[in-house]
Amino acid sequence: MDKKIKVSLFGATGYTGIELYRRLKVRDDIEIIDLPSKSSPGKKYSEVVGTTFNLSDEILVDWKPEETVKKSDVVFTALPHGETFDIAKACKTYGKKLIDIGADYRLEKDGYAKWYGLEHRESDLIDEAVYCIPELHRNKLVEGTWLVANPGCYPTSVQLGLAPLIEAGIVETKNIIVDSKSGVSGAGRSLKLVTLYSEQNENVNAYGVGTHRHKPEMERHLQQYTDDKVKIMFTPHLMPMTRGIHSTIYTTLKRDVNEEQIRQVLIDKYKDEYFVKVLNKGVMPHTKWVYGSNFCHINVVLDEDTGNLVILSAIDNLVKGASGQAIQNMNILFGIEEKKGIENYPIFP
Repeated sequence: MDKKIKVSLFGATGYTGIELYRRLKVRDDIEIIDLPSKSSPGKKYSEVVGTTFNLSDEILVDWKPEETVKKSDVVFTALPHGETFDIAKACKTYGKKLIDIGADYRLEKDGYAKWYGLEHRESDLIDEAVYCIPELHRNKLVEGTWLVANPGCYPTSVQLGLAPLIEAGIVETKNIIVDSKSGVSGAGRSLKLVTLYSEQNENVNAYGVGTHRHKPEMERHLQQYTDDKVKIMFTPHLMPMTRGIHSTIYTTLKRDVNEEQIRQVLIDKYKDEYFVKVLNKGVMPHTKWVYGSNFCHINVVLDEDTGNLVILSAIDNLVKGASGQAIQNMNILFGIEEKKGIENYPIFP
């Protein structure tokens, strides 16, 4: 591509925004135009994000969505729910692309109001949003797509493991149990009691049991693979680690198949996908094996005693669960090599 893509990042000083910035900044086809900030306008980006010291010359600018959108080709929003409405409206008005890493366009209007406790102010745009995990929904990013609802971190880990098996009619969908573990970066960069070192070190705790907002997201977007109702009991846990999501998914079989047949369904689905790896029999996913990368590791175990199927999935919550997947979606939208900027191997140890 001869002409650089002009990019603006709303929420560039949070963990997701920082991950997005560091991957886009070094690309030869990207020009970062604006980094709007409500809390630190006028400050150097490197003052707020120390990892960019003597590497970044950007200044955080005033929060003026319309002005920022007008001079951008694509806008990324890594913001709390309810903060993307005005930006989306401006992108629609000026014909610019928007990749929302937040939650404002993942659910239908009524579901959003119920689970987020907020009336959606730009609900007429929901139907124009394309929800996209590329390995599952790539064909939905058609010409003319301007608004991408980037999936949540937990739903990404769960859907990549579950969707092919639901589509193949292998598992029952009415009583799926999802047990997920996440690193504390998923809670964001702002100060919270639960993420203080002395609170979270050597500690594991469940939260949002039965009420977490990613539950309806999973159910809504898995429903397309079956005529049966999809119902999920979802329990997330906070772990004393920085990055990573590990999901253990418990299901019952819908038809008589063995473990190798089940694994083969996943292998066939992802055989041409660079970022999704189906592990060998008996090899369990580790969050450390995908740390700092856009990869997802999956495996299955058929419990012969109970007849239940266990699906295991691991991703980095800030990369495949957020910024990496957002860049993957941007690459597709602009006809760029899909792996560009996110093809790095995991960081280990």
